[in-house]
Amino acid sequence: MPNHYDKDFDRDNLGGGGQNDVADLMIDAEEFKSKGDTFYISSKFEQAHKAYEIARDLVIDHCLDVGRESMEARELKLQIVLALVESAYQIGWWEDALVYAQEGIQMNNEIARLYHLHAKALVGLENLHLAHVSLLKAKNLDGDNEDIQADIGYVEQKIADEEANQ
Repeated sequence: MPNHYDKDFDRDNLGGGGQNDVADLMIDAEEFKSKGDTFYISSKFEQAHKAYEIARDLVIDHCLDVGRESMEARELKLQIVLALVESAYQIGWWEDALVYAQEGIQMNNEIARLYHLHAKALVGLENLHLAHVSLLKAKNLDGDNEDIQADIGYVEQKIADEEANQ
């Protein structure tokens, strides 16, 4: 899994302590997600992404320490993964967006936004046919979403253009 944070941007520098007990890991994860949200709202997408990566790691550490994934941890992790997809997409890190979208879809395959962002990452990677499949899944989950419908039209046109040029 890609990890883009550097030595100057870690748990200690953002507020989480490195020596957490199990209960503190979820609290720290929520704090990092909140910091990521603040960065995201300020269009500081790389800093947001870094904070979300740390939050995700903390949730994973929590689950490993307790030996299971609670509903609370699973829900927080899903929110963080969706945020990771959004921030990676905003930065243009298509591979990261794709990996995190796939992780989110594995966690809950009923979220149209995950399929939509999965498709957008695939368009960024110039894989239009798979993007079209993801967009159709998104449409099946949220058929009234105008952005999804517009992106389906865009991808279908790009596919038609490619086929006409062959």
